[in-house]
Parts: sequence; structure tokens; C-alpha cells
Amino acid sequence: MSKPLRVLIVEDSPDDAELIVREIKRGGFDLVFERVETSQAMKKALNRKSWDIIIADYVLPRFSGLRALAMVKEREIDIPFILVSGEIGEETAIEVMKAGASDYIMKNKLTRIVPAILRELSEAAARRERRVAREELGRQKDRASSYLGIAGVIIIAINAEGIVTLINKKGCEILGYKESEIVGKNWFANFLPRRLRTDVRKVFNQLMDGKVKNVEQYENLVLRKDGTERVIAWHNALLREKGEIVGTLSSGKDVTEYKEYESRLQESEERSRNLIEMAPDAIITLDLKGNILTMNPSAVEISGYSADEIIGKRFTKIGFVKAKEMPKYLKLFGSLIKGAVSGPLEIKCKRKDGTIYWLEARAGLLEKSGKKTGVQIIARDITERKQVEQDVQMRARLLDAANDSIIVHDMEGNLIYVNEGACKAYGYNHDKLMAKNAFKLRTDEKEESINNKMKDLVKEGDVTFESSAIRKDGRVMPVEIFAQMIQLDGKQYVMNIARDITERRKAEQDIRQTLRSLKRTINGTVEAISLTVESRDPYTAGHQRRVTSIAGAIAKQMGFSKDERIGLETAAMVHDIGKIQIPAEILNKPGKLSEVEFSLIKNHPSVGYDILKSIDFPWPVARITLEHHERMNGSGYPQGLSGDKILFQARIVAVADVVEAMQSHRPYRPAFGVDKALAEIKNNKGILYDPEVADVCIKVFEKLGFKLSN
Repeated sequence: MSKPLRVLIVEDSPDDAELIVREIKRGGFDLVFERVETSQAMKKALNRKSWDIIIADYVLPRFSGLRALAMVKEREIDIPFILVSGEIGEETAIEVMKAGASDYIMKNKLTRIVPAILRELSEAAARRERRVAREELGRQKDRASSYLGIAGVIIIAINAEGIVTLINKKGCEILGYKESEIVGKNWFANFLPRRLRTDVRKVFNQLMDGKVKNVEQYENLVLRKDGTERVIAWHNALLREKGEIVGTLSSGKDVTEYKEYESRLQESEERSRNLIEMAPDAIITLDLKGNILTMNPSAVEISGYSADEIIGKRFTKIGFVKAKEMPKYLKLFGSLIKGAVSGPLEIKCKRKDGTIYWLEARAGLLEKSGKKTGVQIIARDITERKQVEQDVQMRARLLDAANDSIIVHDMEGNLIYVNEGACKAYGYNHDKLMAKNAFKLRTDEKEESINNKMKDLVKEGDVTFESSAIRKDGRVMPVEIFAQMIQLDGKQYVMNIARDITERRKAEQDIRQTLRSLKRTINGTVEAISLTVESRDPYTAGHQRRVTSIAGAIAKQMGFSKDERIGLETAAMVHDIGKIQIPAEILNKPGKLSEVEFSLIKNHPSVGYDILKSIDFPWPVARITLEHHERMNGSGYPQGLSGDKILFQARIVAVADVVEAMQSHRPYRPAFGVDKALAEIKNNKGILYDPEVADVCIKVFEKLGFKLSN
């Protein structure tokens, strides 16, 4: 049966490629191949499908085998790569192999190609297996590292020379060292008491030589950094490589306290009692009548009573539990006397000071020599756990009480939780809503839109957007949705918090209507002011409009926003409002103005500012009017401002004002025309006029063909 093989052939000669194909088929392969002869074609072929092997000619007219090999290496794909050539020297062959080629074959020896393919396919498969094995080993190491980190016992590996090669967090804690202070150090010379080192090392060496059998469990002392000693109960295993012993892997539990207890208990007949006293759980024994015989310190601490206040009294008289619940516990005690065993039972108790705590209790019958002697109760304080549970329940109730709709769904939109607010918002009962798909609850969501939002959500962790939800009754409800990625039991879910924004949308609509009305009012006011000025100065009729047109064109080229342009154009429309205070005979005087008359003219920006400053424009209209005759070198008026102290919008109006004035007729001179106006701007760019504004103005007229209309 033919073996399938996908081959990418990099060869400019169809005949040579056919010879290669024929030779491969003769080797028993069911061949799928593609011939390419340029880098672009090879790139497309690599993108289009995966290949088992690549065979490339060393030299091509527009490409080369080495460049093809480099493309494969850049993509970091493991594909066997065989170079073929009509003639190739030894140095070139070495260069090819160093570059990463799997093999090279002369074109006159194509009979070698099938064995080479079989060898390289086998090696590629082996590499894949090793890669998979390494990845699995890495995962196993990660898991092992995690287990080591949380293990409650020492985990330590020692090589045949006695050097520590691994130790976990618990081991570092017990020894009092950092990991870096232990790994790489000799275990016997650094971490055992001096008096034990020789004997323990001798046994270890015999173990490494195979002269003694491994003792799986034993105890010995270890030396801490602070000089104190701890007793460790070890469980040992030998580490082997290729059948040879190379070290040990041991787990050790710190039993120092236990050994101390054991030593004391061996000297006393009260061994069991002492063990009970050291237990972290509460341990209580009662006689068959329910009288308390013993309580360990944990029981005393948890209950808040002293031992003298409790021991000898019947448990029903202490007040551990509410009186109305006592019959239940009396019944339980009776069943215990009969031999029953009580499983975990949660009991709400009251301390001496009145505070409430919770116990998880187990109880069983005590016997001695086959005779019933009493009952033993072992109880664990679970107050903190109960508080967490209550907190979780409270949070759930708060979620249900929330007015916002809260929905949790998986990545396909299947719901796993809805709160009461969601049921009310969408008009469904809980079960009907849970049967819905989260994405189908929004009316304007197409599949592409949903996919894009989910991509953003996965990337960012949370997103906020507006959408439209559809209720059970068909009513469309605008909503604002906050979506967040959460993890539950190791799986990814989405939590959506949706708020009905119907009222907000209505308020926004009202605001937009108010703004439109306000803009109409502002525009009307500006228009009236502009006409008032022009009615007193027929020679400059339309001047402010034309300045507005030039300023708007400059601002647009400079990237002003629509709102910024409106503000600038509003100021340009009224920049000469101050001239309303200048007598008409001065405005229309055909001859040269006297010094006094020119002083009146120079005062019109200040007059305009005083008129406009009390109008609450959303833009600095009054200041633009005040500064539109200021110049970059400080030679302007009325304040003699210079450079950046002049408002940027005022610098635009200044340039537009000069260009319009020079190309328009005045009573005291004829029009100069646009060329002279632009020459004035060019000659004084950076001196009188802002250089950036000047350049844009010149561009607007000369390159963009801007023209003023009358």
C-alpha cells in the first residue's frame, strides 16, 4: 500500500522536478506535490497547507535553496529540508548543512533521494515525539512543582555525592533557610548535627554502593539555621538511572512536637489524655448520664468557659445551645448510648460571653473491655466557614435585590445564572429566561458584532457598550451593558450587568434639542451683531464674513474639530464689533487718518471685548476679538502681546483679517489683490504672523485654490 507524502519542490525546471517526482513515486509513495520557483510562491504554498518534506534546488534564477531554507527557519516549523544541486563543492555542502538543511543530494544521484526522505521523515517523527515528550515532561514538572509547593512535609532529593538537588517550601521553612541556601550544599555537612554526620554519611554511602538495603522509613535529627534541632520522620525512595542508584528522594514530616509528646506520655499513664489536650479540635467525653467528664484545652478555649465551670455538669445545664433545640440533642444522645455513630453535625452554640459560634461535631460510644463507659464528642470550630457561607448567601440575595439585570453565561451565550432584576427587565419568569441565549436577548446584534465584542472582552477582560434588549412583550429597551470575564470551576464565563437607559436616552435627546436651539440663538445673535457693524461701514460690508471664510479654511487644514471651527468662525464674524463706537466719518474717511483718529481705530478690539465678554459663549470669542490685532513681535495692539501669549485662534483671525483687507477696496486706497496680500504674509511670517498659520494660509490659496466670493 502506497504511503502518502506531501512534498513542496522548489525548482525552476519542470523537467528536473519531474525527475524528482518520478524517483519518489518509484519509492512507493502516494505523492502530493507542488512546484514553486519564487519566494512569493513558496510563502503562499507554506500558508496554504502543511508539507511533509521540502526539496529545493540550490540555485534558481529568482530564488535560491538557502533563501528557501531561511524562510522555513524564520517560521520555526520542523520540516525536513533537502537541497539538490547539479554540482556543489565540499565547502558549499558544509555551508548548507550548517544553515540547517537535513541533507544535500546531487541531481545525478537522485536514487539517494528516497532513502534520504525515509530517514528524514523518521527523524522528524522522532523529533516530534521528543518534543511532545518534553512538553509533557514540562507539564509534569509544573504539576510536581505545584505539589511540592503545597506539600505539608519536607520533599528533598539528594544525589550520590550527598548534594541537595531539590527541596520544597516546607523543607525550607523547617530548616529555616532559603532554597538558594540549601540546594547545591552537602546535606550531611550542613544540615545534620555534627555528632551524627559520620555515621549517617557512612550508611548513605553504603546505600549508594548497593551494600545495604534501603530503609523506607526512619527518623533522625536535622540541624536548623538557628542551631536548633528537629526530629524528622522520613520516607525514602531510591532514585535510579539506567538501573544505577543515583540518589534518594525523601519525604519527611516534622515530628519533633509529637516525639516530645510521646516521650512525656511514655512516662505517664495519661498518654491518651495528653494527646487529646494537644488536639486543635475540641474533644469532650461524657458519661452515660450526659455529665461532662473531660474537656481538652481547645474545647475550653472555643466554649469560653473554664474547665471548672463545666466538668461534672450535665451538658443540658451548660447553655451551649438554645433550650428549644435541646430535645433534639437529648434524642441524639440517647441513640449514641444505644451504639449509633453520629456523622458530621453542624451545631449553633453560644459562648459564655454570649457570642455565637458554630461547631461541626462527630460523636461515638466509648467502651472499655466491652463495656459502655460514655460518649466522646470531637468538634471543629467552623465559625469562619459559616460566616463565609452566610456572606455568599447575602451576596446572592443582594444580587437578586439589585435593580440592574445581572446575567452570567458561557462563551456560547448559554445562561447559567440570572438575578431577579433580569427576570423583571426582560419580562420572563426565572426558568423561561434561563432557557434563552444571552446573545438573542439583544435586538441589534449580528453574529459579526457579537464575535467582535467577545474578542474585545477576552482581550481586555471587561468592556462597556450600549445595545438594545427585547422584552417578552416585544418592547425594545435601550441598555448599557458592562461585561466582564470571570472564572468558575476553572471555566471561562461572562458576567453581564445591564441597565435600562431609556430615561437617560430621553434626557440626552432633550439636551441635544436644547443645544440645537441654543446654537440657533447664538448664530442669530452673531449674525445680528455682524450686520450692525457692516451697516455703519458700507466699504467693508462683507469683510467679517470673508474673514470668517478664510479663518475657517485655515482651521480645517490645521485639523480643528467641528466645534473648534464653529467657535473660531463665530469670533471672526464679530471681530470688528468694537468699530460700532467709532464715528462713521472716520470709518469712511478717504484720506489718511490723524493720530487721534487712528487711536480711536486701535481701540476697537478693546471695545469689542467689553461688548462680548458678558455673553456666555462656549468659546473664547471675546478674547479672540481683543487679540486679533496683536502681532508675534509685540508690535500689535491694544496690549502689545507677543508670541505664545497671543491666543492661537486670534493668530488665525489676524492672518485672515490682513489677507481679506489687502485684497479688498477701502475708501483710502484701492484693492491690492490676493498676490500682494499673500506676499505680505510670506514676508512677515514669524515676525508679525504665526509661521504655522501663515504657511497654511498660503497653502489654502496657492495649492488648494481657495477663492473669496463677494
